[in-house]
Amino acid sequence: MTKPINLLIADDDRFIRRSIIRMLGREDIFRIYEAESRDSVLDSLNETKIDCVLMDYYMSDITGLELMQIFREKAISVPVIMLTGQGDEQLAANIMKAGAFDYIPKSRLAEQDFAMTLTGMVNNAVSRQEEIEEADRAKIALELSEARYRGLIENSPILIVRFFPEEYMISFLNDQFCTYFGVQRFSVLGENILHLIPESNHEMFRARVNAISKNNPVARIELTTLSNNEEKWQLWVVQGIFTSEGEVTEYQCMGEDITDMKNTEKKLLLQKRYLQSILDSQDNMFIVADRNGVLEVNISFLQFFGFYSPDDMAKNFGRVAEMTVEMDGYLKPEDANTFWLSNISAQTGAGQYRLIAFRQEGSETNRYFSVKFSPLSIDTDIYVVEFSDVTALEERSKEFENRANYDALTGIYNRRRFLELLERGIKNALHRNIELSVVFFDIDHFKKINDTYGHNTGDDVLKGLSALVSSTIRHSDIFARWGGEEFLVLLESTSLENAARAAEKIRKAVMDYAFPDVKQVTCSFGVTSFHPDDTGESFINRADSALYRAKESGRNRVIGMRKKISEEEEKIHA
Repeated sequence: MTKPINLLIADDDRFIRRSIIRMLGREDIFRIYEAESRDSVLDSLNETKIDCVLMDYYMSDITGLELMQIFREKAISVPVIMLTGQGDEQLAANIMKAGAFDYIPKSRLAEQDFAMTLTGMVNNAVSRQEEIEEADRAKIALELSEARYRGLIENSPILIVRFFPEEYMISFLNDQFCTYFGVQRFSVLGENILHLIPESNHEMFRARVNAISKNNPVARIELTTLSNNEEKWQLWVVQGIFTSEGEVTEYQCMGEDITDMKNTEKKLLLQKRYLQSILDSQDNMFIVADRNGVLEVNISFLQFFGFYSPDDMAKNFGRVAEMTVEMDGYLKPEDANTFWLSNISAQTGAGQYRLIAFRQEGSETNRYFSVKFSPLSIDTDIYVVEFSDVTALEERSKEFENRANYDALTGIYNRRRFLELLERGIKNALHRNIELSVVFFDIDHFKKINDTYGHNTGDDVLKGLSALVSSTIRHSDIFARWGGEEFLVLLESTSLENAARAAEKIRKAVMDYAFPDVKQVTCSFGVTSFHPDDTGESFINRADSALYRAKESGRNRVIGMRKKISEEEEKIHA
């Protein structure tokens, strides 16, 4: 349903008011009010929202022009249609100039279509007034918006400046911009914005601004400028303002001082360079890493693995794993991908030392390093990983181990190491209930060899015989020099009979071998098997007794002996 129109009929002639009301009463769109004087008109306008006033020009106490003047003074905005007398055309023109929407002569009251004409006139007046009021509201809203926008811009801590594409002429700048650069607004307006930018940045600034388009409307530019004779950094966001055709009409720049951030970055860069110089001055290899990647690396690390730069290392880090040697007790090649930090746990803790072995490309020897993991700080998961070259220590340690476990002349196990392995073999035999045998042998007439050919030749015989026997026995058999020309072979999971066969194989190999200078050498063998009641000493002593019997029986033979003399096998094989 259409909202009714509040129509005020102002006329001091009651008859005319009644006539108009009767004519308009047929229309449902009007809610009609009456007034007969100046004061009643103003009272009605104050009490009710009147949409239109139909007013007689001549009332008893005021004319239409006078009442229109009062409306203007009191800022009453309502459309007025004036009723005029016959022949008042000049008066009608003055009424229109005074602000009335329209006029209608009283002579038309008698016309049949007066109600229709007046209704259309009132509707037009109300519609026109609504348009005017809507335009006024829009204008006020726009003015308020512009005022708020200007207030925000002028009071904003952000630097704001606008300039035209032509000659980069400045069209606007806010107070913060003026204060920051120490300039007066009217001394800068109309100037080229490049005058505020150091010449070294002009080319870059032009390139970034000229690249702005409708598809790429924003550019971000970092600039150094002079602010009150002090070099400062700003981050500028430059935005194009476009026509409907996509052409730039103006550029708006919003800037933020980032001097403190840049100074902090500079300090961090200096600290990073200082840290890098410390790392590069170290002979040890260093990397600083978390579990996802290497953050810093020193030149020693790069050079050792053949990397040209940190970027080259990041692309080819798999080379490190390829050069890592798989060894028991050492860090594993596959852990290189996590920078060996997977070896750090709450149980082991940081600051621990581990060993790792590398073999450089083209080298045939390993390099050994002690690896230390140290957290960079307690609240980060970043570690300094230090590699200390311990190759010399490892090689010396192995040398000591060799001296402790191996015979210096022949390179096979010595007596001390044999006794350790014998003890382990006995425990294993008892625990697993398996057979264990030992072969004890020596070189026949070895003293004669030394006396005849000299001790150097005797040593050569010992070395040659050790190599020959090593190639004859199984890899699992334990071969050792007991002392002088005496040797032992410990055979696990081997019965007395099979041990005797192994001894016979050795005996024949030695006898058939042509030793330099000496030519033929023979050996005598004593063989026995372990009994649960045996000790290591009784076990070897029994083998020694068997060897003694072999020598008594004419040498160059194998004698086996069980635990009890009554069960002795005098001669298994001669």
